[in-house]
Amino acid sequence: MKKVILLSLILGVTGCGGSDSSKEIPEVPEIPEVPEVPEVPEVPEVPEVPVKSGMVTLLSIDLAGLSLVGNANGYAVGAQANDDFKLVDHEWGLEVDNEIHSPEICNLIGLPILIETIDELGSGWKLIRAQVPNVIEECEVGFSVTRYFFTDIEGNIFALPNDLVPLYAHRGSRGVESELMIIQAGTAYNHSDKPLIYMVNDVGYKGIYELSKSLKLPELTLIVPNLDLADWQSTNWVLRTKEHIYVSQRYEKAIRKINLNNSNVEAVWESGTNDGSTFVPFYFKGDVYVTISGDHHVLLPDEGGILSSDLPRLEVPTDVFSNSFGVSFVIDDRYIIGNRCIVWDMEDWVAVRPLSGGGDGNIKIFDDRLFCVSKDYGTPSASVVGTSIELDSKIIFKHIPSSSNLVQDTATMVVPKMLYKDNVRNVFEEDIVSVNLITGDVKVETHFYEGEIVVDLIPIN
Repeated sequence: MKKVILLSLILGVTGCGGSDSSKEIPEVPEIPEVPEVPEVPEVPEVPEVPVKSGMVTLLSIDLAGLSLVGNANGYAVGAQANDDFKLVDHEWGLEVDNEIHSPEICNLIGLPILIETIDELGSGWKLIRAQVPNVIEECEVGFSVTRYFFTDIEGNIFALPNDLVPLYAHRGSRGVESELMIIQAGTAYNHSDKPLIYMVNDVGYKGIYELSKSLKLPELTLIVPNLDLADWQSTNWVLRTKEHIYVSQRYEKAIRKINLNNSNVEAVWESGTNDGSTFVPFYFKGDVYVTISGDHHVLLPDEGGILSSDLPRLEVPTDVFSNSFGVSFVIDDRYIIGNRCIVWDMEDWVAVRPLSGGGDGNIKIFDDRLFCVSKDYGTPSASVVGTSIELDSKIIFKHIPSSSNLVQDTATMVVPKMLYKDNVRNVFEEDIVSVNLITGDVKVETHFYEGEIVVDLIPIN
């Protein structure tokens, strides 16, 4: 309201004054033109500074077409079809502020990678343990660390988290590290479609992890935590059925049945005699059994209880006594393979024992054959022996190498071959000896890359 009255008063005062019509209305001065703003010069691009330092990231590793992998001149090399060795193809980058940069300016022929182990995970996937440089400083390679990688069939690589380390079995009185503790999917000890791996985290807690590869990216899921399992077998350290897992910790003297849907312990079987390291149940014709003494397998009652010889017993053929304290494989609900390399044929009702093993050997099933590399206490020096047996025909092949400590400590198996080191050509040089446990062919393998002997050979299946 005040604004309206004030405006009226002003208009009224102006209207009462006189006017001079003789005065000319002054011309409105021209508005000067606004000068053009000069263009701002473009800021020159700052040239990208080549990255010469950073954390090393392995982007891919290609094992396709290689039959062997080894180390020479500080690099991982692989055998091609013509048996010539080449550097294992790989890609890598330098990580700085969470960005991956190309290391091309460093003109390195590749990373000095040393591959230590390659383990099969099924469906073309592998787990590689390798020594890999941790950092590059001004194109200078720094110290190496042990790293673990999953690789798929296409060569893609996925680093395991730094807080998880896979665990490996130890065989024999010398405690020689042998194979990854993995139970493959769809086997007698793992009825699921996912492999099980025994691992330890960065604070020392061990557990069972399930490996899923269904989403193209590997995913590890902890299904049973805080376990201390016996590490003398690599492929049968727990029994997993569809919904349950049976575990027995080292020295626990008990078996626990765990429901995987809710993690509840549904039953416990206890014993006051054994140390628990042999208490790995096995599945046979719909029932769960466990070995409580040599070649003595009893049925586990559903409700739990005390493990004793009074429980219903699984009778096996008694042609020979193996003193097996566990079962390594069950094939087709017919063949039961004891951990001391014995075959119980439950259909033909016959037992065959190709060697007098001590329970700490390497046992594999491949192409309807049983393969064993184990100490044979039937030999004068109880040396390591390699053998195979056809499950149907029971035809046995056996290879007995020398009893030297070098052979005993290095003997291993990649079916169908037994591998070991021996001083065959020169007493100061180590040769790789491979024995085909089907045909009996023996080869002393010495391979070279650019004049250097290739060492630490690993066959690739």
